Amino acid sequence: MRGMISLPNRVTELFGQIGLICGAIYLMVLPLGHVTAIRSISIVLALGLATLLWMQHEDKRLPLAPLFVVWFSVAGLSLFTTVDFPASVDAINYEVVRSALVYFIFFTLAQRLGAFPVFSWATIVNAFILTGLAVQTVLTNHQWVHGYLPALGDYATTAITLIPLLAVATRNERRLLRGAAFFALAGLVLGGYLTHSRGFWLTLICAGVAAVAVRAYHRRRLHWKPVIALMVIGAISVGMAAKVAGVKGRSLGYFDDRSIIYTSVAQKLGDNPFTGTGYGHETDHLWYQTIPDMGPRIYHAHNIVLSYLDQMGPLGLVVLFAIFGVPTIFLLRRLNLTGALPYVSAGFALLVAVFVKNSLDYFFTGANLWLFFAHLGIFTGLLHRMQSAQSGDTCPESAPQPMS
Repeated sequence: MRGMISLPNRVTELFGQIGLICGAIYLMVLPLGHVTAIRSISIVLALGLATLLWMQHEDKRLPLAPLFVVWFSVAGLSLFTTVDFPASVDAINYEVVRSALVYFIFFTLAQRLGAFPVFSWATIVNAFILTGLAVQTVLTNHQWVHGYLPALGDYATTAITLIPLLAVATRNERRLLRGAAFFALAGLVLGGYLTHSRGFWLTLICAGVAAVAVRAYHRRRLHWKPVIALMVIGAISVGMAAKVAGVKGRSLGYFDDRSIIYTSVAQKLGDNPFTGTGYGHETDHLWYQTIPDMGPRIYHAHNIVLSYLDQMGPLGLVVLFAIFGVPTIFLLRRLNLTGALPYVSAGFALLVAVFVKNSLDYFFTGANLWLFFAHLGIFTGLLHRMQSAQSGDTCPESAPQPMS
């Protein structure tokens, strides 16, 4: 077939295994600081090997490709009115292009090879490293000190991105993987507490509600057990949010600092060009320094909706729908596949969690952005693999093992 590369089976298997190793290394080190070389080498090798795997098979569908086309096109339009052209170009390359490549890699590896256990172990190792660093730095310095460890908000966002995949792993048929995933989850929650982030706990509740909602929709009824479990988790999360707010000398509902930013940015939007002030959440950072009440270290909108409206104008809402709506549609359309429910509910929880977390602050950039698209690639790749196997299309030999 045109566009296919024919390789011996042993070579294909070897390339696949090396690609999985490179992808796993990338997942393990992605959120960490001062590991640029390891991260770059692993992702470049993974990209090359994933491309070979993709070219070798007839099925070259990339279900979420329209997402990146819309995102790139609207971000490109913002270049006509950007206040800093080089900064916007850099941001498009750094965020849109690189996110598309990361998604392609992990979608392809998951779709061609399955690989859920491999990526689960990589995520577990990542979680253990992050938890260990968090505990060590707080015990040693009596406060959060980032270096190899992500900063406070970045850590909380990283943790909330890792949790859905680990939640699926806790139900895997392999006992060792289940146990390790459970302890990794507990470690991430402990680290989330050490960040003293109220948003971490709110986002955790929203992710749980999203997962339960998908299961109820699939089964056409709401069982009392997950509802009670969610109520217990919600009560604990609210209590923890109140506790960490008290540590920072604030009430649970304190919002004064954000209201100043949001009100000022909302007023700014009316004077912006139709295509925004340029892609990149800090492209127009100088404007923020003209608002005295914001403080000297405020450079962006701290809310993904306001930020995208500021960067790209009204079309920013189209980009938001593409990023979060298109994957939602993909996931829900595959809900009736045998064994798909855990991956669909986890994927939807991931989308809800990341959107909510970035509505409370803006961390949709850098390592957290790439981590989000890596995990989205894993979930959609596994579901695409399942769909191909169950429909009898040309596909890899076996789909992921169903879980109850």
